[in-house]
Amino acid sequence: DEQHEIREEWPDEYDDEGNLIREAGSEVTQEYRPAGDRYSLRPSELAWFVIAGQGARMAEIERRLEALDAARE
Repeated sequence: DEQHEIREEWPDEYDDEGNLIREAGSEVTQEYRPAGDRYSLRPSELAWFVIAGQGARMAEIERRLEALDAARE
């Protein structure tokens, strides 16, 4: 996902006597990052994907064998 820049801002800070301790300013705490185009799978998710593909392949092979057997008869 895209991550927007996060910036911390602060006003002037003074001590009890009115002396400037810290000037107003800002700081980037998280840089902007565009959305990525890279995805990943856990090994178990990949295994299920491969198993599903093998199942579809086997179903197609069985269908073709049945068609060949039917053509011989």
